[in-house]
Amino acid sequence: MHKTKEPTEKQICIAFYKQFRQLQNLNYFKKPLLVFHVVNEQFNASFAYTNSLLNMGLVPGVADYGILYPPGKIAFLEFKRNAKCKQRPCQVEFQEQCDKLGIPYTVQWTPDGAIEWIDSL
Repeated sequence: MHKTKEPTEKQICIAFYKQFRQLQNLNYFKKPLLVFHVVNEQFNASFAYTNSLLNMGLVPGVADYGILYPPGKIAFLEFKRNAKCKQRPCQVEFQEQCDKLGIPYTVQWTPDGAIEWIDSL
């Protein structure tokens, strides 16, 4: 039996954003939304570069996407490849900070799940 390869988190993010933009162009969402990817990858950077990013305010563990929606609200969306993939400790910490501030936060595994969650905001 041939096993299909599971998509990477990056592939899921790309599929999600493509689907989001298509739906947005079709006026699918009930309210205006600004969805943006938060570049927070410090794994392949040098120590000096990572340190300079931290000094500029980089917050380790920030979710993959920020979502701005009216009236002046924000939410965060994190993708993982599947339910077996766990958040890193810094991601859990960021989620806990969001919870304390009353900011919606979710971990999703599929573009469809993310779209459904965004539509419910």
